[in-house]
Amino acid sequence: MEALWNATSAVSVADVLAVLSKRKPVLSYSTVKAVLSNLTLKGHVKKRSIGRSNVFTPATTRAAFQKHLVSQVIDSLIHSYREPVLAHLVDELTSDDSMLDDLERLIAEKRLAKERGR
Repeated sequence: MEALWNATSAVSVADVLAVLSKRKPVLSYSTVKAVLSNLTLKGHVKKRSIGRSNVFTPATTRAAFQKHLVSQVIDSLIHSYREPVLAHLVDELTSDDSMLDDLERLIAEKRLAKERGR
């Protein structure tokens, strides 16, 4: 996704592979193509044909994608491991006063929104 967001125009599988080849481990062309196809099926990427090849563009912003990804992971963890996940988050967030302030503010905002929704 980073390769798509950083591009100034639509990119091909080869373009993405060129960006990713600077990192280790190097992925194969077919792996990159499969990932882009999966991201297209999930609605995160748009695919368009140009001649005999396909080019890809992001269908969502970086922030929206990150929110979706984090929500999927956290929802799954909370569903299966509610108490340990909540305990860990509280431990991590309360180790820093500014994070604790953010947590308290977010909880207060959610409570207020819930009350107004009644």
